[in-house]
Amino acid sequence: MSYPALRAHHRCVEALVADPEVTGDLLLVGMWLARAIHLHLPKPAVNDGTSTWQLPDIARDLFPLNMDRGLAFNGQMVEAPSAEPDWRRVFEVLKNDIRRYDPKVDQQLPAWARPRCSGPMVRRASCGKGSYTWGYLTDVETGRKRLVGACRKHHDWFQQERKVNAAVVAATEAPPPPANAGGRLARHFLDIDWPALWVKLDESWTAPPEQMGSARPKLRVVLGDTGSSFSVQRTSSTAARPRFALINGTLS
Repeated sequence: MSYPALRAHHRCVEALVADPEVTGDLLLVGMWLARAIHLHLPKPAVNDGTSTWQLPDIARDLFPLNMDRGLAFNGQMVEAPSAEPDWRRVFEVLKNDIRRYDPKVDQQLPAWARPRCSGPMVRRASCGKGSYTWGYLTDVETGRKRLVGACRKHHDWFQQERKVNAAVVAATEAPPPPANAGGRLARHFLDIDWPALWVKLDESWTAPPEQMGSARPKLRVVLGDTGSSFSVQRTSSTAARPRFALINGTLS
């Protein structure tokens, strides 16, 4: 095991732990990938130039007990450990990290959030009562969605708003909204073909547009008073790195 490999592994793990969006099971899977890619531990199940690890390989190390639901003698559904590793848990971790647009992230709402009633009022902008029903309205210019709720009093207003919005969207073909969720592991493992993996995890997935970020600065080193300078650019390694993709239940 070479020093550069150990150093690369250390830097990758350090970055994963420092990332506030990589936590829980996602962090565990990320650290497993760091060990597999940089240190080749465990050894790939298939080594044909593009190293292959199976999902059960990850699950065997991280989630060795598969808690299956079963019917107990008293008629209650209970969970009992199975001898098989919980590879489905690994599958769900990777699937939940697919790069995508999430309207609740757009509005900075938790997954369980229920909006307040947005129905119009005479003396104030909106009703504000607890919602009886809710749904999304699409901005036809950006494709972004907004969660809107309605109380029982404003139910008819809500249904009319959704009907009008659906007709406008159908007539104007709103663009796909920019991605704002997922892809957390992708920023730490640049050599993995993530789009290919995401399609395998979800056959309906298509690449969402990305928002334009600020240009990355180019470093320049000025040598004394001569005025001469040269650019410092990141050079790619010539050594082949393993790529991952989901092929018949395996990561390759």
